[in-house]
Amino acid sequence: MAQATTLELLPQTAFSGLNTVIGNAVPAAAYYLGYQDLQTLSWSVGPGTSDSFTGDIILQASLVDTPTDSDWFVVFNLPLVNATQNSYTNIQGNFIWLRVVVNGFLKGVIRTIKISY
Repeated sequence: MAQATTLELLPQTAFSGLNTVIGNAVPAAAYYLGYQDLQTLSWSVGPGTSDSFTGDIILQASLVDTPTDSDWFVVFNLPLVNATQNSYTNIQGNFIWLRVVVNGFLKGVIRTIKISY
């Protein structure tokens, strides 16, 4: 089945001195499609003015309709050091909401982080 929905978890973000960046919460596959449990996380990171990306891309999910800070849990963690890459991974889980947290953001640029289902 072809993926019909692509949502941006985090738009282009250059390192600005903040070590943690939290993207907006977006509906996961199960929000609209009931028991749909396959999502594809894609990311593009690369050099800023001269530095490759360093940081942890962390995908968090929630199982409640209106999540609070304590309702989020980690479903994928990708530590990257001096990275320039475009890649993806499939995430299985019956989640209602998804968001991305970039932790340990030390340098470079996040070009985009998206979720598709």
